Amino acid sequence: MGFGIVFIIANANTGSSPYKEISGRVQNLYVHTINGQYNSNILNISTDPQDLFVFDKNALHPTWNEQFYKGEEIDIHYLDKTPKTIVAFQFFDQYGNPLTLYTTSIYQPEQQNPSVISVGFVIGVGLTIVGLLMLGFALYHAINNRRNKRSDLVSSS
Repeated sequence: MGFGIVFIIANANTGSSPYKEISGRVQNLYVHTINGQYNSNILNISTDPQDLFVFDKNALHPTWNEQFYKGEEIDIHYLDKTPKTIVAFQFFDQYGNPLTLYTTSIYQPEQQNPSVISVGFVIGVGLTIVGLLMLGFALYHAINNRRNKRSDLVSSS
């Protein structure tokens, strides 16, 4: 049973997203250039003011109009590497309603990544069931043996 549980844990596909998500308010947006040519945008938000989030405005779908307001509410989906790279973001209106979701080509929403049951997971479930059945049979026989010994003691006295 223990081996089965280990297999289940090791092979469980949680369906979790490869991206991290953070919400906050826009503090600053910088344009990074190299030799006068656009390279990337760097975003700084209130939730994590020391961290900088990088994205390429040219890689966004739909095309971003490059407008933002300081203090505007934003959700960011990013790859947690150095630098933290934004793969999608969404602004919210003054009432908290979501506006356009801007995504890059590498962003795949969680709905498109269904959970996959691996062979190891199935083996783990099978081993756990066999282990539970063996435990049940062992308990059944232990209880029956104990009853038989009691009945032997009662009948011999």
